[in-house]
Amino acid sequence: MDKNLNWDKHEEFLRKYLPLKKMLSSEPIVVVLHGHLITEHYLDEYIVINKLKGDIALFDLLRLEFVKKSELVKDNFPENIKTSLTLINKIRRDFAHDLDAKIDLKRIQQLVNVQRTQGLLENIEDEKFEKLPKEIQNNVFFGMSCLCTAAYIAGLIDEVETGRRPTGKS
Repeated sequence: MDKNLNWDKHEEFLRKYLPLKKMLSSEPIVVVLHGHLITEHYLDEYIVINKLKGDIALFDLLRLEFVKKSELVKDNFPENIKTSLTLINKIRRDFAHDLDAKIDLKRIQQLVNVQRTQGLLENIEDEKFEKLPKEIQNNVFFGMSCLCTAAYIAGLIDEVETGRRPTGKS
């Protein structure tokens, strides 16, 4: 875990956006789209604040595909965040191209493992959680992984805005 990162900002972010109740009662597509949009919002903000868009106009940046935005930041993020972005997008893409899509268990497990390397999602598997239906567990894991990834990016944005980290350096 990055000891220099503003983890208070992460906690504030998670309290604000953690839609656990919504995750428990929603269809997987709602969780996937919601989580992807939150992640993409902070990815956009990071690109703009760090001036990584080059000659791309702001309007054009917002129209870029998620994968292209991820490529713009690839040199600025640690490997686990890049992997999280890739997996979040792959899961979202599954739903965009298959009306009967389910959250892929293999990808969820990869995403959870990546999050745990960052010291996140460690205490989520208690006895009560294990008794929930698998679809709800997958919703929670995906939603939490999106929020943790977005919170990490939000923490970096905060550090640039407060001057604790120079622009473009993560």
